[in-house]
Amino acid sequence: MLAIFNSFASLFSRFKIIIVRDAVAWRDRDIYYLLWQLRRAHRQIPNAPKRAAIEILFTDDKQMKKLKKDFLHSDKATNVLSFPNHHRHDTKDIFLGSIALGHGVINREARAMQKTFRNHLTHLGIHGLLHLLDFDHQQDSEADAMERLEISILSRIGIGDPYQ
Repeated sequence: MLAIFNSFASLFSRFKIIIVRDAVAWRDRDIYYLLWQLRRAHRQIPNAPKRAAIEILFTDDKQMKKLKKDFLHSDKATNVLSFPNHHRHDTKDIFLGSIALGHGVINREARAMQKTFRNHLTHLGIHGLLHLLDFDHQQDSEADAMERLEISILSRIGIGDPYQ
C-alpha cells in the first residue's frame, strides 16, 4: 500500500488531503486532478471549516466490496464510501474523515453515462466530501438539497450537471 502526503500543495492550502493508493489502475494525473478540484470545491461549500484535512483511499472494486461489506453489510462494490469523523475537536486542523473511491465502478459508470472519467470522479469526490461535512441523502428533502449543492459547486468549477 502506497501512502503519500500531499505536502507541497498543502503549503498553499488550508485544506489538506492525505492520499492512500492501493490499486495500480489509478493514474497520478487523475489523482492530482481530483485533489485540485476538491480544493476548489472546498471553498464553495457553505460553513465548511477553513482549516481541514481529509484522507482519500484510491482503491479497486475488490477493496470497495470488502469495505462496503464490513461497514454497510452489503456484498457489492461501489463507487464512493465516506467515513466521517464524528469526534471532531476544535483544533487548528480538523480531520473531517476518509473517502474511499473505487476505480473500476467509477470507470464503468462514467462510460455507461457517457461522461469523462475525471468529471465523474470529481462529482463523486465532492459527493464524498459533502458526506464528511454531514450532508446526507436519506430523506428526499436532504437529497434534493445535497444534489442542488453538488450541481452548484460543479458548475462553479466548470463541470456540468451530473444528474442530466
